[in-house]
Amino acid sequence: MNKKILAILLACLMVLALFAGCSKSGTKTDDSSAATEKKEETKKEEPKKEEKKKEEPKKEEPKKEEKKEEKKEEAPADAVEVTAPGQLPIVNGDLTLSFAMPLNATVEDRETNALWVYLQEESGIKFELEEYAGDEYHTKVDLMMAAGGADLPDILCGGSFGVTPRTTWGQAGFILDLKDYINELCFYLPMAFNNCMYTDWDTALAQITSYDGGIYGLPSYAESPNDRVSNGRINFYMPWVEKAGMANFDDNGEFIKTADQLLEYYEIVKTSDFNGNGKADEIPLTGYGTWNLKCAFLPMFLKHNVDNFWVDNGVVKTTADSDEYREGLRFIKGLLDKGYLDPLTFTQDHAAMTAMITAETMTIASYLRISASNLNLTTVPPSTDFEWCSALAAPGADESDRFQYYGKAIAYTQYVVTKNCESPEAAVRLGDFWGSEDVSFINNCGFEGIDWDAVSDLEGGADKWGNTWGWGPEDTYVRRTAETGGRASWGTMQNVWMGNQGVSCLNYDWATQGGADKTLDTWPMSVRNANRILYNITLSNQDNVFAGQVYTAEEADMNANVYTPIATYIEECFTRFCMGDLDIEKDWDNYVNELKKMGLEDYTAVEQAVYTRMFG
Repeated sequence: MNKKILAILLACLMVLALFAGCSKSGTKTDDSSAATEKKEETKKEEPKKEEKKKEEPKKEEPKKEEKKEEKKEEAPADAVEVTAPGQLPIVNGDLTLSFAMPLNATVEDRETNALWVYLQEESGIKFELEEYAGDEYHTKVDLMMAAGGADLPDILCGGSFGVTPRTTWGQAGFILDLKDYINELCFYLPMAFNNCMYTDWDTALAQITSYDGGIYGLPSYAESPNDRVSNGRINFYMPWVEKAGMANFDDNGEFIKTADQLLEYYEIVKTSDFNGNGKADEIPLTGYGTWNLKCAFLPMFLKHNVDNFWVDNGVVKTTADSDEYREGLRFIKGLLDKGYLDPLTFTQDHAAMTAMITAETMTIASYLRISASNLNLTTVPPSTDFEWCSALAAPGADESDRFQYYGKAIAYTQYVVTKNCESPEAAVRLGDFWGSEDVSFINNCGFEGIDWDAVSDLEGGADKWGNTWGWGPEDTYVRRTAETGGRASWGTMQNVWMGNQGVSCLNYDWATQGGADKTLDTWPMSVRNANRILYNITLSNQDNVFAGQVYTAEEADMNANVYTPIATYIEECFTRFCMGDLDIEKDWDNYVNELKKMGLEDYTAVEQAVYTRMFG
């Protein structure tokens, strides 16, 4: 029994061992198979991964480009579209442009200003504005540039920016070179500039083009013939001129026309008691500073402007070391020596001179130009008691031998587009419209039918109203006064225009079309002034005026380090020669030699290079 049981047990153990062996063997086979499959999968997948890595950039880049193209083609309905040049509105869609501007003391509230609102309505562009006090504006702009320009608005507007900072900012990438935009998009500005009498579009662009060829802004310009010839004026107290028997106006409104007539009048004043106080206190001529003194008398001898550099058929020449300049110094010193010229002219300011002119007892027979705002119909004596002459023929010459100083108007930039502007095209188009003739005039005078009227639309027309500049009634405007429903006048707080801030091109027509009631007592004087201004412009030679130079960094450095001391020395010696501290005869050669030592000839070569580069 025991043997039998033992045999059975052994048999069972063998069967169990067999099953255990089979089970172990099966597990091994499965692992091996899985490992083999995994190995095969790895072998199959690895090339795929490598292939994917190599192909991925190639496959993904085109996809990105395709997406870009897709986005362009499928632009959202509210995307901004810039319209064609000269077309209004400027944009279709929502666009906001941000501005930084200096405060204007005569603008009540820029946000509600009539022109500011008008520009937004006509352009279809919304404006956001940051304003800064005038003396803080440029400082703020400089700080934003120094910080990398991230906080700059889309447009810097108002407050003229010189060529050096513009070029520096442009080369740093903070503001945009607008040359290509200007060529492609400007419609109104070329027309406005080409309608000017004393400049044109190409000249304006040359005057704002930086030395690196970039145009970092849009040009503005103000062409006022009155301002162009105003610096050389001598204003005469007419009651005394009449007493001297010399108030005989010719067709051009002129009375004293030569240096000889002037000296004759001054001698009469000096030897007469025209103010009737029994004292010899009459002063033939006074002024403030030397600039107007130079403009009034030196052109008689120079036959060109009194600036230190002038152009003779493309050749840049100097003034202050010439024999003609020396002859002018002799004439001015002669005025002092004879007691005709007030020595205070060299030291007093215009406020002190104004006090002399408006003193209770008149002592001044004539004075050198002063701002028109200093004398008006309310002063005593009123401005109508004075008439002016300017261009004089040199001593011994007749009235035809005259040359008038001419202050050339230069294009300037106060509208700059920054790197942060998302639509430079719209910004340039806006500036182009802003500088159009019509908008420039609004920026200066307001809106037709509200702030001014064409004479042809006024009751009485040309029979009642006249233009001091000789234009016809359809081309002449009359400003509305407060009494006739006008909203604003120059120099007072108003909310109509922006005082030519932004882009502006006031050409000759727009700057001079003002008319007046022919019945006014001041009408004959206005006509004389207008004729005299136009006549004096014909006496100038604008071709030889060198102004608006655009310097390279090296040239600007030489201007500061070489020419500035020279200019200071010239000015100092002008006064010393006139006052007799330096002898015009004995000290002249030393003066000229000192100019050479200081580098005048070398610096003249710099100005020649600038002129050739700009104008050929």
